[in-house]
Amino acid sequence: MLRSPAERGFSLLEMLISVAILSLIAGVAFSSIKPMRDADAVEAEARSLALWLEHERGLALRQRAPRRALLVPPGAAARVGDVRMVQGLTAELPPIVFYPDGENSGAQIALVIGGRTVRVDLDAVTGRIEVGK
Repeated sequence: MLRSPAERGFSLLEMLISVAILSLIAGVAFSSIKPMRDADAVEAEARSLALWLEHERGLALRQRAPRRALLVPPGAAARVGDVRMVQGLTAELPPIVFYPDGENSGAQIALVIGGRTVRVDLDAVTGRIEVGK
């Protein structure tokens, strides 16, 4: 059974239009993924920083001696000691001191990646370290 040329399949023009439409849809979908990746990155860095600070606090409690922790932005000059390079940190902060009784010097640290900001708060009295938005 022979079919007419109009019934045999898609024309080249129809295929090109379909590919163009699919490319536009894919472009819109992928452009919306980057902000989500930035949000995940800054949240992960903030949680990682909070865990490191908790570790430093634990060392001060265990050793019964004050501990100093210094946070620096990436690319800062290398230092010796308890230094942590933090992605999203825009400026070097004064050292954070953890005391043997569980208190700390207190700080509010803002991390910014891709326009998204997450705060890490250190309560000076209770020693609590929290990740907020």
